[in-house]
Amino acid sequence: DTCVGEGKGEELIKVTLQHIHEQEENLANAKKAAAAALEKLQMAKFALREKESKDGEEEELPGEAIKIKDLDDVLLKDIGNKVRDSGKWPLVWDASGQSGIFLRYIDSNYVNAVSKALMEPNKLRRSILGAMRYGKPFVLDLMDVDIWDEVQRDMDLIQFELMDKVLDQSILNERTYLSLVRQPGDGEEYEANKFQEAKIREKFKVIFLSSGKSPPPADLLAKTFPLRVVVKN
Repeated sequence: DTCVGEGKGEELIKVTLQHIHEQEENLANAKKAAAAALEKLQMAKFALREKESKDGEEEELPGEAIKIKDLDDVLLKDIGNKVRDSGKWPLVWDASGQSGIFLRYIDSNYVNAVSKALMEPNKLRRSILGAMRYGKPFVLDLMDVDIWDEVQRDMDLIQFELMDKVLDQSILNERTYLSLVRQPGDGEEYEANKFQEAKIREKFKVIFLSSGKSPPPADLLAKTFPLRVVVKN
């Protein structure tokens, strides 16, 4: 455009365009190489985590031990597909509370289960639906309080056995999640045609979080894929 604006000759314009196309091709190739290198690095880190987990297993504590710095790779990116292949939602047990800070600042619908305002049935329902509608994680933070039974009752106030539908992932079925929509109150943004099945399957996930000193309830551990965050000095 600059050459044309300055009235340069056709030959110079042709050479300039050819150079631009070459550089665009070089950039595209560099991006592909960088993506391949990143994938290779992530898989190498995954293999190292697997080895460290097997070498230093602590059988008396539940959950797969991970480091806080690996939380993004293990929990959100799911390098190695261990969480996905389990068929369960992840449960992050982190007595240090650092995972809670991390999960509060990602693009998620974060709900503090101790907050009566956030656990109000209609608000909780919209938090779950919003995460599905816009394709993001729904994070339920149980904090360091033994409130699992109360949380299940709060979910029942929205819909009978809703927590069971969340835990067994039947919430992903269109008929199930659309049954949570309340119209006309929820507005046109929550009409059936606004939910994208591919986005829900790819981006939506439920993450349970506990910062208690003692392990989470046994029934919750059994129905989730527990990740125990290890913070080493």
